Amino acid sequence: MVTIKRGAKIIMANINFKLRALLLDIENQLSDSNITDLCFLLGDDVPRRVLDACKKDQSMREVWETLFSCRKITPDNVTYLIERFEQINRMDLAARLKQFCHIPFSSTVSTVPTRTPSSPARATTTNELFYQRNPPNSS
Repeated sequence: MVTIKRGAKIIMANINFKLRALLLDIENQLSDSNITDLCFLLGDDVPRRVLDACKKDQSMREVWETLFSCRKITPDNVTYLIERFEQINRMDLAARLKQFCHIPFSSTVSTVPTRTPSSPARATTTNELFYQRNPPNSS
């Protein structure tokens, strides 16, 4: 069992390394205008000081680290970046990220419980617990 865990860590570290290498390559393909536009779109999720430093020295490394730290991007989910690259019309870079993560998960999709407040079944997710605690007005 320890071997499996160790093997999984090695595989995950390899995927993480490949994503970071891809991000460095993508960074080299961004124009100054692309970086400015991207920094604007990331304004709600990356601290201002990081964005200002990025615009000043044209390096996205600290931006990538911030996005990893706040889990906006992970080795198995780069949808956040795919959406941002599509918004700045860099479909080529979005396509490269899509190839890296074959089945991207959308960060904007949320599940809505189908259970009604009168349903006697037990809630199993946080959304369902919230729904049962605060049912919508039926008036």
